[in-house]
Amino acid sequence: MGNTRWVVRYGMIVMCLFALAGCGGESNSSKELWKLNKPDAVHGPFPEVANGLVFFGGDGHVYAVDAKTGQDKWTASVPGDVYTLVVDGGIVYAGVDVGPLVAFDAATGTEKWRFTVTLDGFAKIYEPPVVANGVVYLVAGIHLYAVDAATGKRIWARQLDPIEDLGKTPAVANGMVYVGSWDNHLYALDAATGQQKWQFETADDVDSSPLVVDGTVYFGADDHNLYAVDAATGQVRWTFPTGKDIRTRPFVDQGTVFVGSWDKIFYAVDATTGKEKWKFSTGDEISSSTIVAGGIVYFGSDDNNLYGLDEATGKEKWRFVTTGSVEGGPVLADGVLYFGIGGTDAYLYAVPAPTPSP
Repeated sequence: MGNTRWVVRYGMIVMCLFALAGCGGESNSSKELWKLNKPDAVHGPFPEVANGLVFFGGDGHVYAVDAKTGQDKWTASVPGDVYTLVVDGGIVYAGVDVGPLVAFDAATGTEKWRFTVTLDGFAKIYEPPVVANGVVYLVAGIHLYAVDAATGKRIWARQLDPIEDLGKTPAVANGMVYVGSWDNHLYALDAATGQQKWQFETADDVDSSPLVVDGTVYFGADDHNLYAVDAATGQVRWTFPTGKDIRTRPFVDQGTVFVGSWDKIFYAVDATTGKEKWKFSTGDEISSSTIVAGGIVYFGSDDNNLYGLDEATGKEKWRFVTTGSVEGGPVLADGVLYFGIGGTDAYLYAVPAPTPSP
């Protein structure tokens, strides 16, 4: 499903979506197309954008606004804080911190169904679900759930460890579901039945969302390593060491794996060999997701910057300087960047993306 978006697990992360405040590398004189403030917090590291609308959550609400103007389209109430949502097939699936996953019609905001997590009394939904082949795959506490996307009915639920929580958003590919766990494993399950196929052990928690590309699963772990394992067998292909935890999903483009680490460094690694191509140092930990567009690699850092690097060389092309940590990374839709920072403001910004160099 490409890069599936993720949310920091514990603690109320109040995010705002911020425009350019300053520059490094090449200059950028873009003005925001619009900015939006809501009275409650904008949660989650970035919004979802689909069919001309921007979707985001807050304290007890899910919002949809026009992507071009920022004007309200609809608002829906939910029974708690919305830490995460995802849009697929005209449906908004919003995870609520008190346990339910609520599905809304993306065009109207009409509630279609809600699924309540019942197997873990303390579990909350912090991670975006994945929707594949009519099934919603959801992590909550120590369980992975498969839910019918049309009806909200549970298909199966799987507990992989009796104590340790599962990690971030799972990945679905070729009839398999891949998910990390705080018990130091990456698991592969049959997507239809939830039956375990294999497990791969690391030396610490797997709190990174996996990514599956061309038969390989790429993921990071708190043991400081980036891993590539065979998607069918779980056999390791290579391991790339960094200086600290990796807690974000890698991104693969044109044979290169891009990932940030809590060692404050952003890495480009050969997807086949695991050899370093280049690296770029920032001023703080990197928990941000990554996207690549027009030869530019976009990611954020806790040093309050959103960076744009040359995909081939790692040279800084420009940066957005913000007033808070950029933990979630950007969303790019129709030439517009939407991205979030840690802080107390509740702003949503839409900023034209820089024009890539020819």
